[in-house]
Amino acid sequence: MGPGRSDLMLRRWEMKQLLLPGIEPERKVFKRRSISHGLFLMVFPDNAVATRIAQLARQLRNKHGLSGLPLKTNRFHASLQGFGLHAMLPPHLVERAKAVGDRVKAAPFVITFDRVCSFKGTKRENFPFVLTGGDGVRSAKAFYEAINIQLNHFGFSGGARDRFTPHVTLLYDDLFVSEHSVEPISWSVRELVLVQSLRGLGRYIRLAKWPLRA
Repeated sequence: MGPGRSDLMLRRWEMKQLLLPGIEPERKVFKRRSISHGLFLMVFPDNAVATRIAQLARQLRNKHGLSGLPLKTNRFHASLQGFGLHAMLPPHLVERAKAVGDRVKAAPFVITFDRVCSFKGTKRENFPFVLTGGDGVRSAKAFYEAINIQLNHFGFSGGARDRFTPHVTLLYDDLFVSEHSVEPISWSVRELVLVQSLRGLGRYIRLAKWPLRA
């Protein structure tokens, strides 16, 4: 049964009110995401190891009562060098970073993570909860030094070895978790990858890769 005459008259009156000066229909406001572009040299685990890392992240999240969500499985990685965040990625910076990758020479190596902890930051919230290691990450530190040599060659300011801590970020959370041991997770690093990170979208774009050879 259709609307009565009184209902139709009321709807017409409401529509006329919306057309009066100073009265506008309600509109939904969508906030535009703030996106920045990062550039990094990274190493990634293979799919099987990435799946193990994801399982560990979920287990530890439940164990410690964390609320942060684990990263997507295809985003687990260990960063070796960053080239800053930019509103737009400068093409010349990408080319210089590729030149660094072209000159890095190293043999494949095994990296092993057997500890987890939260990293302290400048804020008292949103701590990175990470996989890290002891003796098992020495080869990664040596690889980092090899990259630093090429960074210096191309005029980049590299980092100091004592400030480099190989790690894989599992998630971010406001709770701080002290370091403790976990079942070791290892993988064979066989390539170096240059990645564009779309901060704000949670997306990686692989721009170049270099196989490691003995």
